[in-house]
Amino acid sequence: MTRAVLLAVVAVLLAGCGSSVRPTSSGPRPFHPVPPKPTAYRFSAASNRIAAEENVRKLIHIVVVPPGALRVAKVPQSAPAWFRNQAKGFKQAGTSTTHRIWIVRMPLKAVVRYIRSHARPRPRPEARYRTGGDRIGSRPSSSYEFPPIPGRSWSRYLNVEMTKLPDGTTAVLAQAGDEWNVTPPRAALIPKGVKQIQIVSRYGKQPPNVDFGNSNAYDVASIVALTNGLGVVPHHLFCALFSAYGPIVSITFRAADGRRIARARVADAGGSGASGPCNPLELTVGKRTTALIGADLLLRIQPMLGVDLAPPLPRDVVRCLRSSGWSVNHVADRMLARHAGETWRVTFNLLGQVATDKTAPPTLRRCLRSGPRYVVRG
Repeated sequence: MTRAVLLAVVAVLLAGCGSSVRPTSSGPRPFHPVPPKPTAYRFSAASNRIAAEENVRKLIHIVVVPPGALRVAKVPQSAPAWFRNQAKGFKQAGTSTTHRIWIVRMPLKAVVRYIRSHARPRPRPEARYRTGGDRIGSRPSSSYEFPPIPGRSWSRYLNVEMTKLPDGTTAVLAQAGDEWNVTPPRAALIPKGVKQIQIVSRYGKQPPNVDFGNSNAYDVASIVALTNGLGVVPHHLFCALFSAYGPIVSITFRAADGRRIARARVADAGGSGASGPCNPLELTVGKRTTALIGADLLLRIQPMLGVDLAPPLPRDVVRCLRSSGWSVNHVADRMLARHAGETWRVTFNLLGQVATDKTAPPTLRRCLRSGPRYVVRG
C-alpha cells in the first residue's frame, strides 16, 4: 500500500469517529512552571558535606599540568617559605578541601602559561583572578570563584600557586574548597502560605531606591525555597569582606491577606576589609531571628525579577557627569544631562532600572555604573 493510500485510510477512519474525536489546538500548549516547595533546597548538613567532598574532587581536575609533571605528597623543603605556608592550607569546620602538588621540569613562566592556557574550567567560574594580570612575576597564581550551589554550598573556589625551585624546576600547588551549608533549625524555616513578597533596597537611611511587590506564584515560591536553602553562620566563621558599601535589602514574605510571615534582611557589612560573618543575612520567622549566610541569593533574585537591587544613585551620577564637564538638572526620578549641544533624558524607577531616551555615549554609560555596588564575595 502506498503512502498516499495510507493517508487516505487514516482520514476516512478519523472522519468516521464523528464527535468522539476532540479537536486539538494547532499551537503549542502554554508552559506553566510548577512552583517549588518551600523545602526544595533544604538538605541535611551530612548530605551537604558529602556533596562538597564530591565537588572538590571535580574542581581540582580543572588544573591541567604539563606532560611529565611529577605528583608528590608534599612541597619540597627547598621551596620558599611563603609557598610552604600556602601548602598548609586553611581548614575550618564546614569546609571540604583537597589539594595536589606537582614538580615540573620546566621554567616557571612556561609552566604558568601552560596551566593558564590548558585549564578546563567546568563548572564555569563566575570570577577569575591572576596575580599581576598577564605579567608573570615571582609568585604567580590563578584563582577561580564558582557560584554557590543552592541549598548545598555558599562558596566554592580553586587556587593554583606556582613557584621556581633552586634547581630550575617549578612547584605547582592546587587547592580546591567547598564551604557547605549547615542546615538551620526548623524554627528558621519559612512555612507554606507565602503568596506575595515585598522587596525594598536603600542606602543607609535614605529613601528606597528599589521598592516593589511580586505575587507571581513561581517567583514567590522560588525565592522562599532559595531562602530556606541558606545555611546558618557557624560561630567560628569570620571573613575579610569585600563589600563596597552596598545597600540594605529587605524581603518581606506575606500571606494572601498581607499578613507578614517572615522577613529577610541583607545589610552592608561596613566596607572593604571589614571583619564579620560572610555575606550576612538575618531571617526573622515569627519572633525568632537567625543569622544566615546569604550566598548569592540577591544575585539570583535580580535576573529572576528583572531588577537591580544596587542601582546607581542619582547624586553619584550627577557628580560623575559634572566632573566630566556635563550640565545636569536633576529632579526626583528624572534627569536631563547635556553635553556638546546634545541632551539626554535619564529616568530612574523603583525596580532599580535606569533608562535613557536614546543611546548613551561612553561617559554617560560610565557614570550610570558609578556609586556603591552590592558584592557578595567574602
